[in-house]
Amino acid sequence: MTMARFRLSPGDVVRGLLGALAFVAGQIPLLLMTPAVPGGIEAPGWLLNSGRNALFIAGVLAVGAAGISLRRQSTLRDPVAYAIGAALAMAGTLFGIGAGNIFPIVIAFGTILVGVAVLVGSACGAAARALLTRAA
Repeated sequence: MTMARFRLSPGDVVRGLLGALAFVAGQIPLLLMTPAVPGGIEAPGWLLNSGRNALFIAGVLAVGAAGISLRRQSTLRDPVAYAIGAALAMAGTLFGIGAGNIFPIVIAFGTILVGVAVLVGSACGAAARALLTRAA
């Protein structure tokens, strides 16, 4: 019995970097522009500290995933690499602002949010691609 080998292609790396860039492009402005909250939340702009932040980051990631899946040559690997890049950027940002003692839970919930956003976005992109292909 042989195991299939996974080979990381340059395209996977590019899509992963795009996912990381999309996460950072949404998260950094939130961290810088969200006003401090009385009561001691250290990073009120963190994506899981408010529903508005979570929705904003999810929207940014979904739009990027839709764009990736809209390409004619897009495969399932593309949004998966994009989501992995976004999740790694999320974990890196979390450790950069201070992980705290519940960081495994935060990483789990953040990864679920990233995954659902990328799933929805890539499904929308693939559906739009199918409609455009049918119309042509």
